Amino acid sequence: MNEKKGKSITAVLASVALVAGAFFAEKTFSEKNTYPMTADAFFLDTYCTMTIYKGGDSETLEIAKEELKRYDALFSTENPKSDIYRINSRTSDTVEISAETAGMLEMAMEMQEISDGALWPAIRPLTQLWDIKNRKTKPGDDEVSEALKRSQDASWKIEDLGSDGWCFKALNPDTKIEDGAFAKGYIADRLKEIFLERGVKSAIIDLGGNVHTIGKNTDGTPFRIGIKDPKGNEAYVSIVEAEDESVVTAGSYERYFEENGIRYHHILDPATGYPADSGLISVTIKGQSSFVCDALATACFVLGEEKGNSLIAEFNNENGTHYEGIFIKE
Repeated sequence: MNEKKGKSITAVLASVALVAGAFFAEKTFSEKNTYPMTADAFFLDTYCTMTIYKGGDSETLEIAKEELKRYDALFSTENPKSDIYRINSRTSDTVEISAETAGMLEMAMEMQEISDGALWPAIRPLTQLWDIKNRKTKPGDDEVSEALKRSQDASWKIEDLGSDGWCFKALNPDTKIEDGAFAKGYIADRLKEIFLERGVKSAIIDLGGNVHTIGKNTDGTPFRIGIKDPKGNEAYVSIVEAEDESVVTAGSYERYFEENGIRYHHILDPATGYPADSGLISVTIKGQSSFVCDALATACFVLGEEKGNSLIAEFNNENGTHYEGIFIKE
């Protein structure tokens, strides 16, 4: 288990925002722009779309696209130059990391504690074993038990080295990080900061289902975000109104394989080592921070509707926030 940090998630979010914001100076921009302006790219193993409806300029989209590319390289579990890859393939207990990676992982540690382990950043031994994207058969129970032990034994902390930067320190040799449940949310928050710094008043950032909104729609109404029908139908099962908020869905219906009539999906339960069996097909969280929405969506999917709603209520109570959840049952 990671060391407890003793901070509220609100305080950590604020400190990370200051670090990230320091990289971008305000710039002047032209008033002569044609809206909406859109940029598309394939990063984070998904199609990403950023659309500006008011404020900012085309250069804003280019800057955001370059940052998206940089974050994709920084947080990738497959890129040998990324911080996360270097953590997972380290040859010593310590790995120098960027301030952004340190901030994201500190936030993940807080969410692990808040969710009582339903979100487990060091679940990488299990995600590697299941390899939902490529695997066609269920791993053996002994294999799952071994990977589960390695995951649960994980112990790590983030160290601030002052002028020397930041360091990831593994307190257990099997510790490996999987950031798939929160990295896109972190990145969406940082991209929103860029947009705001450059004067964007209305926009949507969509990182493959992690949606972040800036301001309102051009007609003065909240943005309307559709939640996909998990059964694959064309219609949406629900429409969520969002104004300066993020909407993130975690579901079992997009990444999975089937064997002997049983579906094995990618959201793993850190307590069992198997795909979460909580009676849910998807969980959608709406709220201010895309990182929190992302992490809560996964944690609530693992916990199920009743415990998930309790987690959201507890989080709101402790942080003075207003996150909401939509649970779709099997």
